[in-house]
Amino acid sequence: MTSLLFIVFCLVTVASSNPYQNSGHYTGYVGCFVDDANRLLKYRIQFLHQITLAKCRHHCWGYKYLGLQARDFCLCGNSLYRPAYPQASELQCNSPCAGEYNRMCGADWRNSIYKV
Repeated sequence: MTSLLFIVFCLVTVASSNPYQNSGHYTGYVGCFVDDANRLLKYRIQFLHQITLAKCRHHCWGYKYLGLQARDFCLCGNSLYRPAYPQASELQCNSPCAGEYNRMCGADWRNSIYKV
């Protein structure tokens, strides 16, 4: 029983942690966050064909944060931490970006958030 509890604890820790926050390919990565129709990041919501992190950073220049969502969307904003939009498990941001398959672009109603 103790072994099972330890394994569950490890899985929960890994699923909620962000090991990539400041390393190479993921520099500036903040985490996976819940979203809804009222939007966590409310500005310059845009479908970007073949989206990449670089395209979204360019699109959100002048804002503090950017969000990659549902393979093709870029969202911008300056406020991130609000109770209605908690940080989610990294496992929930599981849609590869249309123009950068080795990067996750959130998912349906999930944002992969980066600092601009």
